[in-house]
Amino acid sequence: LRADELRDVIIDGLKGQGWVNVATSNFRPHDFAGKPGIRFDLSLTNPDGLIYRGSVAAIENGGKLNMLFWKAPAEYHAPRDASAVGSMLDGVRIQ
Repeated sequence: LRADELRDVIIDGLKGQGWVNVATSNFRPHDFAGKPGIRFDLSLTNPDGLIYRGSVAAIENGGKLNMLFWKAPAEYHAPRDASAVGSMLDGVRIQ
C-alpha cells in the first residue's frame, strides 16, 4: 500500500468502530529504524460526543499492518501528554 492508502485503511477502521468526525493532520513519512512507515495526528469523536485527540504510528511489515494508536480526551489529557507520547512513537523501532 502507498502511505496515503495505509492512512485511509486506518481511518476507515476507526469509522467502522463507531468513531465520527475523524480528521487527520500532520501526515508524514516516518523511518522505523530503516523501514518506511507513517505518522499522523488525529481528532475524532466517540459515539457519545466526547472529543479525542490522538497520534498514530504505522508500518506495513511482512504483509501485516503494525500500528500504535494513542488517544486521549481533548479537553485535558491530550494536550498534557501529546508531546511525551509523540516522542515515544517517534522512537519506535521495528525489527
